[in-house]
Amino acid sequence: MKKYLLVRIAATILGMVATLPSNAADQHINGPAPGSGPYMVFAHYMPCYFAYGYNPDDPYWYAAPIAPQTNVRSGITARPILGPIDRADPALATFVADIKIAKQYGLDGFLVDELGDDDSPGPKSYRKTWRTLLKAAEIVGDFKIGIMPDFATLKSPLERPDSRVKIKSWVDIGLKSPAFLTYDGKPVVFPYGATSPSPNGRLPTMNNELVSVALKRELVDWFADQGQPIAFAPSVGVWSKAYEFPYLNDPEAGIQTMSFAAGSFTPMMEEKLYDRQLAYWPKSLMLMGENAFLYYNRGWKYSNGDMDVSEYYRRHWEYNITHRDRYRWLMLVTWNDWGETGIGPSDNHFMAWQPITRYYADWFKTGKQPEIKQDIIEILHRPHPYDAKPTLVDYQVQTAEKVQFTKANDVVEAIAFLTKPATIVIQTGDQTFKKDVPAGPQAFKAPFSLGIQSARIERRGKTVASTVSPVPIADKTARQNLWYIGADSAHPPRPVAMDKWADVTGKWTGAGDKRTGSGLTQFGNMIELSDSSITAKVAPPAAGEAGVVLQATEDGKFLYGFSIKSAKEGNRWQITKRVSGADTVLIDGPVASGAHTLRFDIVGDYRIGYIDGKTVGQVADWPNHKLNKYVNCGQCGLWATGGDSDFSRISVMSYDPDVK
Repeated sequence: MKKYLLVRIAATILGMVATLPSNAADQHINGPAPGSGPYMVFAHYMPCYFAYGYNPDDPYWYAAPIAPQTNVRSGITARPILGPIDRADPALATFVADIKIAKQYGLDGFLVDELGDDDSPGPKSYRKTWRTLLKAAEIVGDFKIGIMPDFATLKSPLERPDSRVKIKSWVDIGLKSPAFLTYDGKPVVFPYGATSPSPNGRLPTMNNELVSVALKRELVDWFADQGQPIAFAPSVGVWSKAYEFPYLNDPEAGIQTMSFAAGSFTPMMEEKLYDRQLAYWPKSLMLMGENAFLYYNRGWKYSNGDMDVSEYYRRHWEYNITHRDRYRWLMLVTWNDWGETGIGPSDNHFMAWQPITRYYADWFKTGKQPEIKQDIIEILHRPHPYDAKPTLVDYQVQTAEKVQFTKANDVVEAIAFLTKPATIVIQTGDQTFKKDVPAGPQAFKAPFSLGIQSARIERRGKTVASTVSPVPIADKTARQNLWYIGADSAHPPRPVAMDKWADVTGKWTGAGDKRTGSGLTQFGNMIELSDSSITAKVAPPAAGEAGVVLQATEDGKFLYGFSIKSAKEGNRWQITKRVSGADTVLIDGPVASGAHTLRFDIVGDYRIGYIDGKTVGQVADWPNHKLNKYVNCGQCGLWATGGDSDFSRISVMSYDPDVK
């Protein structure tokens, strides 16, 4: 199983680089090509892992983090963010929201990884999902859905001839939709792992060239015999010389495009690989470029030399923009494969990758560097130092893997899009770093310190844009997590209206941002609050406890709370988890007596407590999600015991972006 995962990852994540030569102006994609031909940006899409939305029937999002001791290296540590979903048809509503978000990134379509042929009614029915994605793209409009059969799972037609029948069934469904991606009037088929009989092990009696020739016969020619010619876009790995094979350059043979894998797994920049590949295709109709980005969670893939954080990703964009005379299509790897990579919105980085992606996508597609009309600042960092020892499981990176790839750098990065020259300021813990930069897109990295991470743009000493990371950097971690945490000034947390309060226990008075009482009172729609923050000023009773609550169930039997507890030996703050009415203290510490402003954030797996503007406690928790399927969302509330408490200045912010 491990071998399968490694091989599949190593080919899927690897980049695919491509071009459309200048003589292809008369070709067309879903219709006549405007001007010299349309430039398009796609993203590899895993249909079973929504990037936006919520489906309580799918346990995948909640199952993986339950037992990190057994799933450290391949566990899921980024998950979808929550959105207002139509409960009558959650799958369709989710895909519509996902596509709307993708268009904000500048994407023109998804290339959908088909892993199976299941037609069951469940959330992972690939055939049902395929139909629903096409329908969602039609509803949103101006968005294409392409097909990428996964030969690692389906098997190549050389191993299993019936796989071509399954591929044709997907193509037949796609041809009924105007959202289906075609090239020169023919459906485009982008099989992953096409240049070997099986991505999991080549047949020893057949070299790669013979494999490719045989695959043409078993797939491309077979489709033609069925009366449905296809535009074949095989995806290969960097170890393969399939791009040198003459038949792949023959437009009359049905080879319309060739994808070349040279992405985030290669321990060097891809220019040399790109140039080598391009030399073999002087007559090809179209090649597809791929932008891989160093945004990875697996324990053995941290950085590419010094090109960490966003630099690796930006370098890919810059190369493809420089060579846009050769490239027409690009594919980002990947939008939402949470076990491998993901640039779409997640509960780690929300929309932080959107300004970067949109800027370079517009530049690539138009050929003109976009005019920056609004100052934007972003911040990216990992949530803990590289060498932080996990407390939940004794796991460190293997020595051999450290040798193969350089270790992660403990840095924080600010990315700015500037209308005028300015100063970028990074505040990392108690350290401040500044850099004067000209107008345009700029990046600035600094060594990080523990604590709150923020960045801002200054001109003449005044702040014109700022952002604060939702997760401070801590020196302890329950499980090693090297995904980037991110935030940006273009997508700040948004306020949640506090218009309805419901008393679960006890008696409460007041409304809006002032409440008095004892017990538990809550507000908020359970399926509309996910990653959020609640703030309130409160003083505990003389012999009791008072605080704020996030992710609470309607009956109050499951919740996370942040409170101050009075005691003769001195008051203490504590972050607690309640399961079926029984409270467990996850982390606690001393606090001075009197009233304090409590802020409690839940971002992904992180529970973070602030007192009077300073972090006092941060803990990651993976609850048993079988206890409550709404554990990743829930209601906000107030909590008091031992007597009435006064709560004032109550406010709630949501990190989840709006779908526009």
